[in-house]
Amino acid sequence: NIAARARALLGADSQFGDRLMIDNYRSTGKRAEALSAIRALRKRFTADEGLRRLEATVLAELGRIDEAVKLMESRWATTSPAVSAFDEFSDLLYISDLASRHGRPAVAVGAAQKALTKASDADRRQIAQLSIASALQRSGDHKAAEEILRALLVQTPGNPIALNNLGYFLAERNERLDEAVDLIRRALAIDPTNPSYLDSLGWALFRSGKIADAERELRKALRYDSSSAAANEHLGDVLAKKGELAEARRYWQAALANAGSAEDIKRLNEKLK
Repeated sequence: NIAARARALLGADSQFGDRLMIDNYRSTGKRAEALSAIRALRKRFTADEGLRRLEATVLAELGRIDEAVKLMESRWATTSPAVSAFDEFSDLLYISDLASRHGRPAVAVGAAQKALTKASDADRRQIAQLSIASALQRSGDHKAAEEILRALLVQTPGNPIALNNLGYFLAERNERLDEAVDLIRRALAIDPTNPSYLDSLGWALFRSGKIADAERELRKALRYDSSSAAANEHLGDVLAKKGELAEARRYWQAALANAGSAEDIKRLNEKLK
């Protein structure tokens, strides 16, 4: 197989072939096979924490969030000095993101709130607060999410992530769209090539009925990150609104190929029908 041939060529310490095989399994929807391959690879590279996260990600993609959380938490049980407070902080944010994207908002909020207690400086506290806001937004507690982001913007008015996230959340809810566009443009003034911010702007413009402007920004986002599931889906929505259904399908299919959650996959399949 690919992995065995790569090891023969590159040596037993190479993960290249195995990673290629795992990526291929995931991109073709064979997540059970990807999980088996990751677990086999982890037996060879027991200290590789990136592989632990990859296994947790695939478990989440299979709908096995509780197993993913336990796998991430198992590292903290050790008394090894290699497991620092920063490692736990980072892992908790990773758990929050996984749970948020895979339909477990309560787990996501709890992990992000615990990460906040592990934050050792102001920057990490802000990162944790951003994660809490994202998890609350997904849970449906829009008011609490907005309050956190507005408080962050009082503390650091030029925080581009908070500016973008608040703008995007407003656009998602179809509320105060002029403010949403302004917030996202302020984020882009700080980081003008950020594909996530460009996607947010395109989506807010689409919600505002500015179809041509939305298409321009979304195409720009995809020039910087062609694999973005969100930007591909949003551009597909714009093209569908224009009546260009064949082209819309092409972008929805690209979004589906890069979708990471069961909720996203279900929504995209409905559009493709």
